Amino acid sequence: MNDFALPKIKKQRRKGRPKKVSSHTSEELITMQIVLRARCKEMGWPVTEVTLRRAKAPHLSNEAGREIERFGFDADLYDCVKSIHKIFTMHRQLCDAVSPTIDSCSTYTSDEVFIDPDARNYEPLNEEQKTAQYKSISEERHWLFYAISIVAGSFSSKVIDVIVDNRKPFPEFVPIIIVLHQFLSDSIETVN
Repeated sequence: MNDFALPKIKKQRRKGRPKKVSSHTSEELITMQIVLRARCKEMGWPVTEVTLRRAKAPHLSNEAGREIERFGFDADLYDCVKSIHKIFTMHRQLCDAVSPTIDSCSTYTSDEVFIDPDARNYEPLNEEQKTAQYKSISEERHWLFYAISIVAGSFSSKVIDVIVDNRKPFPEFVPIIIVLHQFLSDSIETVN
């Protein structure tokens, strides 16, 4: 053996998966188990290890996602719902109102609400940036209102209630979302 060479270390074989260390307290873990069991029961699934893992899916944390799951989960539909929810929520934050109205939005100027909820670090926006962000979100929200009213007709407010306010879905919800998703996709393709 060469004097300068390091001795070869024999690799140890792992047995099973490495254990994950949870960052949650025991109370949080118990609460999560209760929530997951309740989701399984609400979805009509037997409570097993497999269904408990399945119940952890992010889309099952809200009424719209659970309804989409009942119809056979489609990631594109859920992404459409998430996008609508994000725009309406950001607009609501900009307005700092329980129900968004144009009048309440026009007078709001606080820095704290002009934040993208996905952003980790943020710097206060100047007035020009606030105005541009407000215009952009308002235009997008207005377009979504228009699209939802065309597709859903008299169900428009119910669709928005399910998506934004996490209300119980009505029987026509998923078919409307399917048509809305197609309408929005076609509209984007037409613009591009």
